[in-house]
Amino acid sequence: EKEKSDLLDIIFLYRDIIENKVTDGLSNSKKDKPWTTITQKFNTNKTDLRTEKTLRNCWDNIKRNTKKYYATLKREIYKTGIKFSLWL
Repeated sequence: EKEKSDLLDIIFLYRDIIENKVTDGLSNSKKDKPWTTITQKFNTNKTDLRTEKTLRNCWDNIKRNTKKYYATLKREIYKTGIKFSLWL
């Protein structure tokens, strides 16, 4: 959990670039550069070094699991009719 938290803190600084929806060649190359920096920052003062691919997969898994969680929560809200804010 500590590693995921550290990764999220670093990704937060570059999220505008790596989460850009444009997929042309120039934008894709711009998305690759921050991942090199993210990997270097993440591996600073770590004993278990992670590769860029591993960190990207971890980020994708975090996003996927978060989307699943909120989709399930939304289904439960509509199923039970309970009205409350998702921003608890």
